[in-house]
Amino acid sequence: MTLTVLAVCAFVSLIVGIATEGWPTGSHDGLGIVASILFVVFVTATSDFRQSLHFRDLDKEKKKISIRFTLYRK
Repeated sequence: MTLTVLAVCAFVSLIVGIATEGWPTGSHDGLGIVASILFVVFVTATSDFRQSLHFRDLDKEKKKISIRFTLYRK
């Protein structure tokens, strides 16, 4: 939801900035918002990937564990 709002703000900022100040100068704010969106997406994807690798390693360790038990009856 937040990234969608930021994307809309970036689009509006690009349109208004280019319309008022021209192409190179007016696009700075909008392109800054786009860059921040890409940065957040990249960091989140990297974090999720590392977490999945960690989970995979833990799952491998879990499969190595064997439990022995003895049942005694009277």
